[in-house]
Amino acid sequence: MRATGKLTAEEVARLLGVTVATVRRWGKAGTIKTYPYNDRNGCLYEHPGVNSPLMKKSV
Repeated sequence: MRATGKLTAEEVARLLGVTVATVRRWGKAGTIKTYPYNDRNGCLYEHPGVNSPLMKKSV
């Protein structure tokens, strides 16, 4: 799945300027699309997109 551009929680957190806990909470809430990859609740996340409202806007 990494080859298809899926990101770890750490990568998404860095990209969005939020904590890993926030990314995981958003994943559980369905705000960010998740892709489970093991039986221990591990998942990868879809890139939110450059025009996503989640992306911080630089002023």
